[in-house]
Amino acid sequence: MVYGWNHWLVVRGYTASAAPAGFDDTSLSISGFMVNNPWPPTPSFYNAAVAPPPPHGGSDGCGTGGNRGVVDEHIAYTTWQADYMTGIPSGHWAGKFVAVCDPDPPPSRPGQFPREIMKPLVGNRLIDASVAVDRAKEGLELHGLLDRDVYKRVFGAVRPGHPQLVQRLDRFDSFYSIIPYTGPGGTTPLTVAVDARTGVYRQSAVAADANASVAPSLEVQGARRQIVGRSLQLPDPLGRLLVRPEAVCQYPTLVWKPCRESLSPFWPFHLFTVGNHQIYVRTDGAVFTTLHDQVRGI
Repeated sequence: MVYGWNHWLVVRGYTASAAPAGFDDTSLSISGFMVNNPWPPTPSFYNAAVAPPPPHGGSDGCGTGGNRGVVDEHIAYTTWQADYMTGIPSGHWAGKFVAVCDPDPPPSRPGQFPREIMKPLVGNRLIDASVAVDRAKEGLELHGLLDRDVYKRVFGAVRPGHPQLVQRLDRFDSFYSIIPYTGPGGTTPLTVAVDARTGVYRQSAVAADANASVAPSLEVQGARRQIVGRSLQLPDPLGRLLVRPEAVCQYPTLVWKPCRESLSPFWPFHLFTVGNHQIYVRTDGAVFTTLHDQVRGI
């Protein structure tokens, strides 16, 4: 359970300094985890043309990218500690970490303390786009991801696009850059996130092949068109808001926080304000007038 108690992830592997000799081998240092993230929600099970009802089969499209989920996501251990495995905030499990698993017996001695394998950059300015691209590739290499079949196959067929700067809404002065890698057909089968202050690799997601996309991309003008001229329902009891083109203000970066509307940092929002009201346009075009970050177990 991650993001406090907001979300479940499946940890299916890891990257480390060496292969373990056995369940009690603590000589290695883990650098990151391979996960399956069951978000975004897949299309309705009741539309057989989109997704067959359970049980699923090997040809149902799950894990192929976009809103069908991504098979391979990698999270650096330092990102895991800081953002994901943060513990349950209150209630019966307050201050504890919750996982459902069938573990091996615990080792008889403590393991290596994980460390950041990338040297952080020092400075008061956010990193330039070219630096973000270089650090993304360096992070993939240092974590050994380009030696893995799916990363190696896709990386050879893509080129880095322009990084997208994202500000965390739930943290003070926290930014990250998303570097999209574009395939020959205009798809985005690989995307990497690096810290926009230090340039340290945070995480990545890769599709099964170069013809799929792991996350959507919506430019700000497209996001603006999603709301201008529309009447949007505000949170109760505020009623509806007509979004007039003369009154819309655009925030200069994308924004994100773990919330019911987006449980993946690769699905951030364009932020607009109309008076004292906020409008969030997710990068797949979905529009929200509030974000819910106090949810459990999604």
